Amino acid sequence: MTQGAQTVDEIGPALSEVVDEIHPDLSCNPMIVSPRQEQQDSLVDEVQDPFPKVEARPHQQIRPLALLTSNNVIPKTFKSVLSSPDKDLLLVAINKELESMNALDVWDVIELDPLFKLVGTTWVFKIKKDHLGRITEYKARLCAQGFTQSAGVDFNQTYAPTGWLNSLRTLIAFSAERDLEFHQIDIKSAFLNAPLSETVYLGIPQGLSIDRRAKCLRLQKAIYGLKQAPLAWYDCLK
Repeated sequence: MTQGAQTVDEIGPALSEVVDEIHPDLSCNPMIVSPRQEQQDSLVDEVQDPFPKVEARPHQQIRPLALLTSNNVIPKTFKSVLSSPDKDLLLVAINKELESMNALDVWDVIELDPLFKLVGTTWVFKIKKDHLGRITEYKARLCAQGFTQSAGVDFNQTYAPTGWLNSLRTLIAFSAERDLEFHQIDIKSAFLNAPLSETVYLGIPQGLSIDRRAKCLRLQKAIYGLKQAPLAWYDCLK
């Protein structure tokens, strides 16, 4: 062996001393670890030491939030409104909806003919709240049971075009490039403004003091739940 050359036995202890100075926790026998081995080791570490558990929120914080969501149970039917603790406020909402329909001449009350095919109705209720869970409004909406309609009898076409998100983005980009202003509007009871081209008969809804055995409603305007209501509203806007 030439002068200056060192054996493996001589290099080993020296290298171990260097490693110990850099990181005393490492083994005295240095190893070259492949990236694949490092990946496997990290997976093993993750299994053995999973992510720290999220501390549970105190009961004093959870309980008020739960109460906000559990109170004011929304009735599913008109009958359940009569036994609801919010009965008076919900009845006010029902009367408001019926008054709106009368003001817009949504229907005519006519004599019931046994040959008429009547479309059923249902009430849908909603209790609106703000971000703090405080009640802001009680809403009631009279809807047609569209599943009781028959094609070719009380509806024909049902397709209605809708806006695409890309179209909205194009309009926003167009207005931004030309420094134009955007305005948003909310049309209340939109469908109730749309005239119907078909003849639709409704059974007397719950809440109306009309003899359902002798009378029925002939719709002049669309109501929510009708299969053709979106198309009627689109035709109204054209």
